[in-house]
Amino acid sequence: MRLATWNILHGKILEPNVGPEAFKAAIATLNSDLVGLQEVDHLHPRSDFQNQAAIAASAMSTSNWAFASAFYFEDGVEIALHVDDLGLITSESPSDKAAYGIAIISRIPVLEWKVKKLRRAKWGKMMNISEGAKSRRFYATDHNRIALAAVLPGQIVINTHLSFVWPFNFFQFQEVKKWANELASDCGQPVLIMGDFNLPHAPRFSRWHSLLAAKTFPIWNPDRQIDYVLSSSNKKVTGRTHQFSVSDHLALVVDV
Repeated sequence: MRLATWNILHGKILEPNVGPEAFKAAIATLNSDLVGLQEVDHLHPRSDFQNQAAIAASAMSTSNWAFASAFYFEDGVEIALHVDDLGLITSESPSDKAAYGIAIISRIPVLEWKVKKLRRAKWGKMMNISEGAKSRRFYATDHNRIALAAVLPGQIVINTHLSFVWPFNFFQFQEVKKWANELASDCGQPVLIMGDFNLPHAPRFSRWHSLLAAKTFPIWNPDRQIDYVLSSSNKKVTGRTHQFSVSDHLALVVDV
């Protein structure tokens, strides 16, 4: 099984003269059985009202996809999910709400989708954003965070995008690991955790092992790994990274 995790920066094109079709071509290039995406837009104005999870599914020739909303978007304002709303959107349960979140696309049949809401950072952080050759420094507030699980025959895969704020990303990491252990016990299946953790040393904080060590951020000069595929067993796998002009993260691909 080939797995990929990729923070797509909501399909923002970093190079001039590269059209939106580059996103679909990049997904096809990964040639993976299951892809976990972070920073995904669903009918968001800034990405031309595209359903990016469905576009990725089309590139993989599958209808098995799910999008988990971190928040909805209306009239330029972020709207938090109701406490009872999991924000789960699939090919079988579509929604016309503009939203932002994470997604899983699978060529392997998905038996069940599960969503877990994570605690939110109470404060923000000063960050740099690249704008061509220049960079701009600004204060960024955090948003709600979630984890999305695909229950496959014989395997569970969790995708998540953790906060950029320390130590909340560490606390969220603990929540996801606990949830993974619960799913493994309840379903009697092994679990893999993938995503953008915003933690350069995530595996050092746990008994979970990174299946591939590779620098994944930023694409113009990769100097750290914040994107992972983790397993509770110390497997030896083959893998690679892919660099596309669609995002500031490299895509991480492993064969398990």
